[in-house]
Amino acid sequence: MILEINKNELNNLYNKAREMYRKCLQNNDNGYLKEDILIPLEQIEIKNSSIKIVFSQEINERCSWEINLTLWNKSVIIGRYMYFEDDQGNALDDTLVFF
Repeated sequence: MILEINKNELNNLYNKAREMYRKCLQNNDNGYLKEDILIPLEQIEIKNSSIKIVFSQEINERCSWEINLTLWNKSVIIGRYMYFEDDQGNALDDTLVFF
């Protein structure tokens, strides 16, 4: 399997992860975050971190994407958001972790 991806496509993946991060924060089930995090959520700076391609041994010609964002308060990393999607652009999962 050969994948070709350009910088614009990588930026689109990062932008999608940022959008999903915002949706995660707005989810009613995550309302407790506003109380647990010491700074306002709106002040968290989001930075692109990495994109990984994960190939499945069981399903040939299929892969998934793991898009990682780091969450910053000034010059300190305070968390990480990971968004996962399949090679068709369908959301698989996401993870939000504050340190």
